[in-house]
Amino acid sequence: MYTAKIHDKSLNEGRLWINVEFTDGVTSIVEGLSPQDENALKGWVKEKLNFYNNVKPVVDLLNSGDTIDVSEPVVEPQVIPNDIKLRNEWVQRYNRWVKVKTTLIDTGILTGSETALVTLKNKVKTDFLPDYIKYI
Repeated sequence: MYTAKIHDKSLNEGRLWINVEFTDGVTSIVEGLSPQDENALKGWVKEKLNFYNNVKPVVDLLNSGDTIDVSEPVVEPQVIPNDIKLRNEWVQRYNRWVKVKTTLIDTGILTGSETALVTLKNKVKTDFLPDYIKYI
């Protein structure tokens, strides 16, 4: 596990330069930066420690001559069970019916006896299952 400590620092023409030593007890690396403030220094050190502490597991996985695959992983499309698909379709039809009822029938633009509206309303009624209540 790598740790970090300030190796040295200097102030030159108003610019602070800090060298930080990163070590795992065997290997040491000194890197420097000119931070804007203490938070920038801490963020940089945290990022470097994360990097050094994660390099070892990656190095152990790689061998000379290995081909590195950089292609995007294939994501299988999510299969939606038929009951969920039917429920989602019912909810969409129900929402459409509610919108038509409250915006067109209740305001007098349509009567509700139009063939398309009667068909929609009947489809919502006949396909309804009690479990659908919690999805409205």
